[in-house]
Amino acid sequence: MLPDGFGGGARAKAAEQAAEYDLPAVIGSEKHVERATRICGCAVARLRTGSFCRSRLRVEEVSWMAEVAGVLRVFSTCSGISAASVALEGLPMEMIGYCEIEPFACHLLHKRFGAGRPKYMPHPDAPGISKAESKKRAASIKAVADIPVEGRVPNFGDFSKLTDADIASLGRVDILEGGTPCQSFSIAGLREGLNDSRGNLTLDFCRLAHRLRSINGTSFVIWENVPGVLSDRTNAFGYLLAGLGREPGGPLVAPGGKWTNAGHVFAPAASLAWRILDSQYWGVAQRRRRVFVVASFGKIDAGEVLFESTGTQRYFAPSRET
Repeated sequence: MLPDGFGGGARAKAAEQAAEYDLPAVIGSEKHVERATRICGCAVARLRTGSFCRSRLRVEEVSWMAEVAGVLRVFSTCSGISAASVALEGLPMEMIGYCEIEPFACHLLHKRFGAGRPKYMPHPDAPGISKAESKKRAASIKAVADIPVEGRVPNFGDFSKLTDADIASLGRVDILEGGTPCQSFSIAGLREGLNDSRGNLTLDFCRLAHRLRSINGTSFVIWENVPGVLSDRTNAFGYLLAGLGREPGGPLVAPGGKWTNAGHVFAPAASLAWRILDSQYWGVAQRRRRVFVVASFGKIDAGEVLFESTGTQRYFAPSRET
């Protein structure tokens, strides 16, 4: 829970906290907003681990962020049951839309977060799909039919079907978050990568990110997937980095053919950073290693968002008494 007085006009308190961080005490200044956005970005980078260690953000910092930067608006794709929505609780962020097609997850999003019926569902009569897939799609459409069309928060369903009008209806979007399907990258599957239609949604995610950047002013992107994507034979990760960063020379290529567990690159349209996080170290009673990518389209470096800074420990020998 946030402290009493959260969101009020606590100019004096904000100024006091600004002094603590050695920042100018001007409410709403550019430096204030950048600082607040950076702290919020650190939180969002952990959204999809299943939990969020709130001890990393002091209550005073949370209150200060709301005073100077307002509420950051987050749009979710491949939402699942939206662990991200749970992680946002108590932070000056709000989830403004979901994209999910699985019936169970859609019902949960409606029950817990007020999401409406998914607007776009995969069509059962689409060309090139098997009879089994067609039957599955028809069953999914039937399974979500009892969810009210309108909800407090929209669920657009298949994010690859979003129109510019759909995107514009969201208003300002500060952060896009999502984890495209992992089956084509997981070591438990066939690992067909971008040759699998599910894996190919990675490219659709990149296209959506830039549409949001253009239409909604999106500043940050958070993407999550299984570590197997780092060694994918089709180099999906290289395509992701190049797509988000608008690299004109084609996909980035990892030295040695496998991407490292953490990295940092600068591309024409964005700075990008990635690292593997394990949920067991973030308050969840299970091992769940996932690679997280942060892309920043603005002045804040993605590495500042995703990587913690630690001071150097030094040993000072005691001085000799004279």
